[in-house]
Amino acid sequence: MQMRSVLGLLLFALLCSGCFNVREPEKPDAVSEWTPPTQPSILTDNFTKAVRTLNIAVYSRCFTPGFRFKADPATAGANTALFENWTAAEERDYFNSLKNKSATNALNLLDLTKTRENFFRADSLEQFFSYKLRTSHTDTTLKPHDFTGTMRLVLTRKNNEWLIAKWEDNRENQACWSDLKKHFIAR
Repeated sequence: MQMRSVLGLLLFALLCSGCFNVREPEKPDAVSEWTPPTQPSILTDNFTKAVRTLNIAVYSRCFTPGFRFKADPATAGANTALFENWTAAEERDYFNSLKNKSATNALNLLDLTKTRENFFRADSLEQFFSYKLRTSHTDTTLKPHDFTGTMRLVLTRKNNEWLIAKWEDNRENQACWSDLKKHFIAR
């Protein structure tokens, strides 16, 4: 009986030996980089970090379901059908395409400088930024990697969180964000 107990214990120990192995920690969930945007500046930080790290989950969360993008007039003029109904779905598709055409662990550089802010009501405001974006894409059919311009964001607050409801883009003498979106939405 004693021998049977010892064999049973050994068998149990062998079966459970894998239960206590040390494993590599899992990568943090992409959404864990999201900070609840209870202030407009937190939303801007979420947006900037998502663009820099090409984090689609966080990027997508920055926009309202009814989001609209208005492209730079020069870019939109030649592509009216492309930009006339640009919603959060197109925004996500463009960003996903940009990520797929970027090196693994690539980082973009984004510098946003707020130039003005106007509150409409306690739950909506507009912010104006000048931006400089340097992308790390590997698509050889698009020469520029640097995009500059100004953007007007209309933010709304729902359930105490700020989100981007509207984005208007304008160029400053060279390629702008609208040009980047035009290129990567078609890919």
